[in-house]
Amino acid sequence: MRHLLAAVSSLSLAIAAPALAQEAPTAAAADAPVPQGKLTDAATPKSYRLDLTVDPAKERFSGHVEIDVELKAPSTFIDLHGRDLKVSRAAATVGGKTVIGTRAQRTESGLARLTFPEALPAGKVTLSFDYDAPFNTGPAGMFRVKVADQWYSWTQFQSIDARAAFPGFDEPGFKTPFEVTLRTPKGQTAVSNAPETSTEEEGGLTVHRYAPTLPLPTYLVAMMVGPFAMVEGAVPPTPQRATPLPLRIVTTKPNAARISYALENSKPIVSLLESYFGQGFPYPKLDQITTPILPGAMENAGADLYNDSILVLDENSPVPTKRSFGMIVSHELAHQWFGDLVTPAWWDDIWLNESFANWMGYRIGGEWRPDLNIGSGANAEGFAAMNTDALVAGRPIQQPIRTDAQVDAAFDTITYGKGGHVVAMIAAFMGDEKFRDGVRAYMAKHRYGNATSADFFGAMAEVSGDPRLLPAMQSFTRQQGVPLVTFSKTKSGWTAKQSRYARLGTTPPETRWGVPLCARQGTERHCQLMDGASTTLTFKGKGAVMPNAGGTGYYRFELPSAEWDKLIAGADRLSGNEALAVADSLKASFQCRTGIGAAAGRAGEEAGEEPGQPRLRFRD
Repeated sequence: MRHLLAAVSSLSLAIAAPALAQEAPTAAAADAPVPQGKLTDAATPKSYRLDLTVDPAKERFSGHVEIDVELKAPSTFIDLHGRDLKVSRAAATVGGKTVIGTRAQRTESGLARLTFPEALPAGKVTLSFDYDAPFNTGPAGMFRVKVADQWYSWTQFQSIDARAAFPGFDEPGFKTPFEVTLRTPKGQTAVSNAPETSTEEEGGLTVHRYAPTLPLPTYLVAMMVGPFAMVEGAVPPTPQRATPLPLRIVTTKPNAARISYALENSKPIVSLLESYFGQGFPYPKLDQITTPILPGAMENAGADLYNDSILVLDENSPVPTKRSFGMIVSHELAHQWFGDLVTPAWWDDIWLNESFANWMGYRIGGEWRPDLNIGSGANAEGFAAMNTDALVAGRPIQQPIRTDAQVDAAFDTITYGKGGHVVAMIAAFMGDEKFRDGVRAYMAKHRYGNATSADFFGAMAEVSGDPRLLPAMQSFTRQQGVPLVTFSKTKSGWTAKQSRYARLGTTPPETRWGVPLCARQGTERHCQLMDGASTTLTFKGKGAVMPNAGGTGYYRFELPSAEWDKLIAGADRLSGNEALAVADSLKASFQCRTGIGAAAGRAGEEAGEEPGQPRLRFRD
């Protein structure tokens, strides 16, 4: 935690003093609480100019940053972010006059308060900072790694690590253009979000300048420097995009011979995504960059970052490696629309970002290479998440995030597993075409802006014509727990009753969902929204009843004994995801609390079935 006490400029905005007498009372830095999470709306960033000197061979980098800000009211201070930055000068400029401020980091997570000797007036203010900071050695903030005796640096800012690279308003709800300049040792390649517009030699360094970006939050900004190897190409025009899209694969030199596969196979994935979203790639170029230490990948706008193992492969690579390539690249590139073009308003909706991209990774990956069977276990993460979700203690998908310390908790198996399964459930329930139309409507309404999960579900409800979908989906995202749907046969058809699944020895609170229930008998599939305690279903097909058609439903099911017999007898004809659903519900039935199996048996007896033990005969 560092700050520098600076002398106050003699100008000190004295010309603004008469106007301030007419304004509302100014905010005082000494009395104002320090935000532990979301900033107030007192100051809103409008644009950034980042000018950084980055030599990966050194331990620190430096920068000059300017931020155009709109002040809501007069104030003697501005709260923003900057973590472990050594700031040598911080100032504000209004109407051509500059006043020096005092900056102090106030929280470990990087909340910094910039104070001034006199109140800044409401309206447009330009903040400027000169600083230096250390490179990280791990994959967060601006980090560096030595590969084969040469140093490289990359950035990884999600979720709140942009503040370790430059001062700013490090929240997803603030989307602005960025103008980036990178000063590097001669002969090094530099990559950022936008196309490079010029390079020139200055002061012994190469100065790389980039076009202004489209509106971005800080966590999607990218700055990479090093003696990179690369291959270049372009994604051919598509019905959604009239001109070729520049495409590069950028990596460290030892990987140079094995990146052509990623170049050629990223092209069809981009085209498939453009077809799905109904619009061209949202940024003017696409770089796909690798690093040896990132655990996974990151969807920086126009500059995705991946672990080496994802993009460094060739035609002779094993099938699992190609599957990972297809699924992960499809996931990250889907984010270019869903996450980058339309960004969550706050971290409590990051689950939708990740869940939708997870679903798209399997879907588009499967379209890219159907022969690799990428989608066969698409819902495995969801069924695995049920084991956590079924506990009495836990969290819903969407939960309030009030402090910076809570942000990273939003990236876990509940987000990816349960969230992705919930997206798959609504997509299957609505049908592919309607769901896609809902996605397109959502994207069009919030293009280059921010949105919430309520906006997304609202778009689905509007396209489907069923307003019940909004509260139904929120019942899955705002509540913990796994629905148990108990099926029983009646003289006229079937009855399905919902309850909360609970393991033996636990008694969770009663919970009600709006369950998008899809079941089938033989080849006949039947879907309906169960928003009450029970519903009736009538099938015209023949054979066993599969209570979770396609395995897309985020629920467990129970059946009478004879129906389990029929279902298991035909298990070899189930799809991969249906087989997962059956296996999960069988195991869960064995582990459930006292009374659930008995309830299923009693329901069958009341319908005229022979009494039996509906579960035990399949679990010996």
